[in-house]
Amino acid sequence: VDLLPRGKAVYAEHCASCHGDQGEGVDGVYETSLIGDKSVRELSGYIGHAMPEGSPEDVTGADADAVSRYIYDSFYSPLAQERLRPARVRAARLTSRQFEHSLADVLSDASWLMPALNPWRVGGGDPEQTGLLIRYVDGGDWKGSVETNIDRLQLTFGKDGPKLPEGMTELKDDVVRVYVRGAVIAPETGFYELAIECNGAFELAFNEGELLNVRTRSEGQDRHAARVRMLAGRPYPIRLEARLPVVKNRKKGEKQPVHSDTSNSDDEYFLRLKWTPPHGVEQIVPLRCLFRNNVPPTFVASREMPPDDRSTGYVTSSDISEQWVEAAAEAALQIGDFAATRIRQFTGAKDDAGDRNEKVAKWLSQIAERAWRRPLGDEAEPFKQQCEALADELGAEEAVRRTLVRVVLSPRFLYRELNFGEMDTHDVASFLSFTLLDTVPTPKLREMARNNQLKEATFDWLLPQVLDDVRAKAKFRDVAHTWLHVDQFGDLSKSPQALPEFNDSIEQDLRLSLDLFLDEVVWGEQPNFRRLMTSSELWLNPALASMYGGQVDGDVFRPVTLEGQQRAGLLSHPYLMAGFSYDAETSPIHRGVFLSRSILGRLLKPPPIAVAPLSPDLEPHLTQRERVALQTEAIACQSCHGMINPLGFSLEHFDALGRRREQAGGREVDASGRYINKAGDEVQFADVTDLAAWVADSREAHEAFVEQVFQYLVNQPVQAFGPEMLRELTDRFEAADCNIRTLIADCARVAVLRSQSSQQVAAHESPPTSD
Repeated sequence: VDLLPRGKAVYAEHCASCHGDQGEGVDGVYETSLIGDKSVRELSGYIGHAMPEGSPEDVTGADADAVSRYIYDSFYSPLAQERLRPARVRAARLTSRQFEHSLADVLSDASWLMPALNPWRVGGGDPEQTGLLIRYVDGGDWKGSVETNIDRLQLTFGKDGPKLPEGMTELKDDVVRVYVRGAVIAPETGFYELAIECNGAFELAFNEGELLNVRTRSEGQDRHAARVRMLAGRPYPIRLEARLPVVKNRKKGEKQPVHSDTSNSDDEYFLRLKWTPPHGVEQIVPLRCLFRNNVPPTFVASREMPPDDRSTGYVTSSDISEQWVEAAAEAALQIGDFAATRIRQFTGAKDDAGDRNEKVAKWLSQIAERAWRRPLGDEAEPFKQQCEALADELGAEEAVRRTLVRVVLSPRFLYRELNFGEMDTHDVASFLSFTLLDTVPTPKLREMARNNQLKEATFDWLLPQVLDDVRAKAKFRDVAHTWLHVDQFGDLSKSPQALPEFNDSIEQDLRLSLDLFLDEVVWGEQPNFRRLMTSSELWLNPALASMYGGQVDGDVFRPVTLEGQQRAGLLSHPYLMAGFSYDAETSPIHRGVFLSRSILGRLLKPPPIAVAPLSPDLEPHLTQRERVALQTEAIACQSCHGMINPLGFSLEHFDALGRRREQAGGREVDASGRYINKAGDEVQFADVTDLAAWVADSREAHEAFVEQVFQYLVNQPVQAFGPEMLRELTDRFEAADCNIRTLIADCARVAVLRSQSSQQVAAHESPPTSD
């Protein structure tokens, strides 16, 4: 490398005292490493105006150019960083998400690839499987009962009695029973308040356990709720039984349901199933989240696992905190109790069967194989014998509890397979499953591993099948939320004075609108990155249509192209615009950071000091663009804001709720901007639609997207898989016409093949592999 003697000399004279000989920083002076991804042109421009601090006139012109080239080539650029400090694959435990989803599949061993269970698709996925089953039983007469399906549980029985299904013409007894069964599917992980509204008696079992039980009509209380925790994309079985008293109508000679014997004919009997999602308001559980087929119970710990480290921009799990250990231990105890109370459901062994303990021991051996991601081999028979002996001594329930704690807290379960260069077929199955599904291998992957079929030749048909699993969709939803930083929004709030139309219900609809757009692009017929950036469609329901324009009939979401509104797909989506804004005004800085980091993959250092935004009240004559420019005009700010501000200004056509506007404060909106790419070339744009068009075809943006998707999926730096990995994946992405689904599959395919032949050494000592 030509280190440019002139630049090296300038650096030694003017820079090394603060930044260190190799840009490593100097304690007490400038402790941050001198690394980044600015072009030589950007570095030279900044150094020529701002460096050295206090005397920028000392390094200008040719000296600034020379020292910029020296810094860039020696230690600043990504290539220089890779040369000096090559990335390594790090030993890693399961992420918190992988831990929870693996526990669920260790017990249920979901043998389905679940394309029908898509809680984000309009209509809820396969119409033959969505909704709930409801059966009306006249008193205790099951022979005359009739079962049908319903789109949602929202029943009202008035003076004309219940609307009976076809085949049931009259009520004979004084009580009609309503039985409902099916499953609810969680669109996101978190705590849900599940509520029954009923002015009669009912029993609700959730996840094969009693949740709510009101045996007689509760006077004055028609709503009953319980708090449950669910994992995204998982179905949880529900069973509901309600009892409707009926009396004889003296005028018509017919029976009808009423509140009590003294009720009049205008009274109503109602039965509704509602929930309040983690980021939402109370609502009837929608069709897209209902599944009417039988599913096994799904384990989920009542305590959330601690969040993983995301300081690198993606999830890493190379350390274990005390809080993580405590949460894992608590989950291990809970899964033992969960399974111990459901032995017959999981094993088929009756409580009084003579071979019960033998069946339980066999099942526990299968659990260990699922959890440890490989056959037990020579350990199989001793393991089974130990479990059976424990059941004989302490009972089957205690044997289940103790064995599951042992299995779950074993390093074989807690740590990922990282035998790079020596991965066997079971390691490959595990790597593919965690990369695409965030859980232990599916039965199909385990079968292929046993038969030594997990080879590159089988990936072309296998990977699309795996991606059709709802767990893959749930994982990519989590990937997208991390990539877009939407989980940082918390509960959005807006000024009731400035934006009175905003409320919790609108926030929930905006979040769902974003998710539906992502889902349709990624899993629809045109999974194209360019469409993600440039689409003019918004997914709207009637409430959102009244705010953003357009018209939507019925209580559903539909894709709408708004006439006269120039929109830029993901970049101008109202939920992101609202999230990256203040409570009453836009925030070009937050929006510019989003575009810089998430869309263009640029490195941004934390600001040296926190600066409060200029209040519009103090500078009422200025536009928001002018206020931001004034606030960040200092030379020290321009190192980052020289890129952030022009990008953020491109979104000024959208207010703090993401509504299109041409004027603000009585003045025309100026949404023009510029961007200097990593090669040092300047891109100019009139507004975000110009920027989006450039991003859609930009190699730099493609590479940024590929790198982030890879790292979010694999939870390792892409550079750790070789210096050519990112270029290779980006080439494949562009050759596939920027197909996002193909990219997801390629990330798993190329990473696992590279891992099988890699000679990389883990940066940390490998975890223990025995109990």
